[in-house]
Amino acid sequence: MNQRHSIKLIYIPCKNKAEAKSIGKKSIKAALAACANIFPIDSIYLWQNQLKEDKETILLLKTTVKKTKSLVSFVNKNHSYDIAAIISIDAEVSHEYYTWMKTTLQNNAL
Repeated sequence: MNQRHSIKLIYIPCKNKAEAKSIGKKSIKAALAACANIFPIDSIYLWQNQLKEDKETILLLKTTVKKTKSLVSFVNKNHSYDIAAIISIDAEVSHEYYTWMKTTLQNNAL
């Protein structure tokens, strides 16, 4: 059986693709995230007692458990929303992928 390792997926709705790309690139350059995935979504939510519908962009960052707290703090400082939804999700990956992540994140920041 292949060995599995725990990582974190950080799910972050952003106002647009530009913001998602900016936060994603900065997170990778700071060696806080190993990878960023970006995709468009339609969001429906309550805000100030009104039902809202917006186009947003999801930024999904992959990081190690050890780097999660620093990454979440970094995203909070760089996000435009008053209340950013920064959701940490437990995940498991193969030994090979985990090794790549650790090597990537141990290198000096760009």
